[in-house]
Amino acid sequence: NPNRQNMHESLFVASTNSTDGRSGFTNYGIGIDISAPGSSVLSTEPDGTYGTKSGTSMAAPNAAGVAALIWSANPTWTRDQVAAQLLGTADDIYALNPGYEGLLASVLVNSNRAVNETLAPPEIETVAELPTSGGVLTESISTLTVELANIFDKTSIENISNWELLSDGADNIFGNSDDYIVPLTLQTEYLIGTNDLEFSIGGPLAQEHYRFRAISGGLTDPFGTALDGNGDGTAGDDFIVEFTVAAPEIAWDLQEPFGSL
Repeated sequence: NPNRQNMHESLFVASTNSTDGRSGFTNYGIGIDISAPGSSVLSTEPDGTYGTKSGTSMAAPNAAGVAALIWSANPTWTRDQVAAQLLGTADDIYALNPGYEGLLASVLVNSNRAVNETLAPPEIETVAELPTSGGVLTESISTLTVELANIFDKTSIENISNWELLSDGADNIFGNSDDYIVPLTLQTEYLIGTNDLEFSIGGPLAQEHYRFRAISGGLTDPFGTALDGNGDGTAGDDFIVEFTVAAPEIAWDLQEPFGSL
């Protein structure tokens, strides 16, 4: 599987077949950005003939061709805007590839959508180490891995003031004087093709209530569109996970330690 930290400056393409399922020969893993047809693709051959070829060497040019169509229709766009449009208008193929969720990017290039649709606001998928909002964390963590659903503006991502880990203090109420910020340090250099961000946490988390927040007013995509934190299709709301840190659970051995009489 590709290492997520090595996804910089490249988009990784997996191959699909005629039914939009994974080609049997294609690699897969976390860090794949997009899929494209690569099985039995008609192509030119020597001596003016045609034939079908299969491989990610066929899938990658298909994805690049859609990118070229986007840029042709929008010649003033930047590289990052083209990439954001390419990934953001691709088709969801999760249902056609059970067992490969998150390992094929599970989105398939769509040239019609890429050229004609307005890109939806950017979203964040999840924070890998945290429970769902309102849940309880019983394990000690030293990092937060934020999984991104879209391409973002590099400057906005790397501005640490757009990310916040806050404790509500002893009174369990956010928004008053006993709240305190837990320092976060971004460990990932964000470049095109980066699928997630890793933050280190400045010290162990005490047994309290916390709120992790990605701030919409600062986080944008390459077009300047603000974060859609709640996934409702409308830009301008924060991504928030509230959680409680509790004492680690103890697993008891229920076997009789001394045997029975």
